[in-house]
Amino acid sequence: QKFSLGALRGKPVVLIFYLGKGCVHCMDQLNAFDPVAAEFEKQGITLLAVSTDTSAGLRDTFIGYDVKDRHYNFPLLSDPALTTFRAYRAYD
Repeated sequence: QKFSLGALRGKPVVLIFYLGKGCVHCMDQLNAFDPVAAEFEKQGITLLAVSTDTSAGLRDTFIGYDVKDRHYNFPLLSDPALTTFRAYRAYD
């Protein structure tokens, strides 16, 4: 489903940009945020992870990685065209 950051305008948001499921360091980063996601939520802060993977690739995110219950406690968003990455200058 489509997601617009505009829906969160004026609210605190942490965007976690990562290079997709093939990036071991990126997956470590997501794994580090997962156990503290509820603390962010309690403070009214929304965590969103933005990936270079396609939507289909997001389904394979957990294959081969140690992730409890095969999900994260925050949404994973797909940006294969790098539109959001470029808008935030998070990608060359």
